[in-house]
Amino acid sequence: MSHATLRALDSVADRIKQHRQADPRGILVVEGDSDRRLLSRVFPERWVVFIAGTRDSVPTVIERLQALELRRFAGLVDRDFDSLVSTVEASGLPVFSYQEADLEAALIIGPWFELFLPEYASAEKVTNAGGADSVRQKIVNIASVVGAARRANAINSWGVDFDKLNFSRKLREKDLSFEHESFSQAVVGRVGSKDPDAVLAELRACASAPGARNGFRGKDALEVLRKGLKRVYGSRTIEHYEDLAGALRLSANSRLEEVSPFPAIFRQLSQ
Repeated sequence: MSHATLRALDSVADRIKQHRQADPRGILVVEGDSDRRLLSRVFPERWVVFIAGTRDSVPTVIERLQALELRRFAGLVDRDFDSLVSTVEASGLPVFSYQEADLEAALIIGPWFELFLPEYASAEKVTNAGGADSVRQKIVNIASVVGAARRANAINSWGVDFDKLNFSRKLREKDLSFEHESFSQAVVGRVGSKDPDAVLAELRACASAPGARNGFRGKDALEVLRKGLKRVYGSRTIEHYEDLAGALRLSANSRLEEVSPFPAIFRQLSQ
């Protein structure tokens, strides 16, 4: 990290220390503003939420708070596909993560998806597709392919920007089938390797690894759903997956405390 970044993180820790003098509630450090909005809305009196700015910055802020000898604080990050969470868990820092790659993935595989889907999809088209479970399985399967590529990207430090890659362009609108090989070639092109066959082999290895079928970002699955709502599951145009993500999070408001890792966070901040 640069000196400027370290100073900024010191500033976050100092603000938390100053706040603690007037407010004894537990402190939760999160990645960004969307996390703070969600948690402040769902748990308005439970704790105070501070933003670190990036995922990598959360553990650094938590280390600073430990050095300041504060009590009742924790961090929350997306699990994603790199080694950050496993490294932090091994260090013993009170930084928690969802069991899936992100909160949206945890909500999609839980009971909230069935509550959320009818707000956007056609009941008739969902029934014709086999029901909500079939819709969920479809979007998760495609998102898992993208997740495997994200994992390969993290493991091999390829530096592929998946936002610029825009995988949803590989989805056929008429039936929501995914052009897997075309997607893989697009990843290879972004890597820019002199050995494209080796890149393809790594992509296939990550796709076939144990647990790969369940390794997905919920935001990717919602992007697949967004595309499907135009024709396959409905007749609606949703401008951005974040619109769906916000609605999905709202559907879980009353029971979000049941989603891992929130029970563990409650315990940490009550000590």
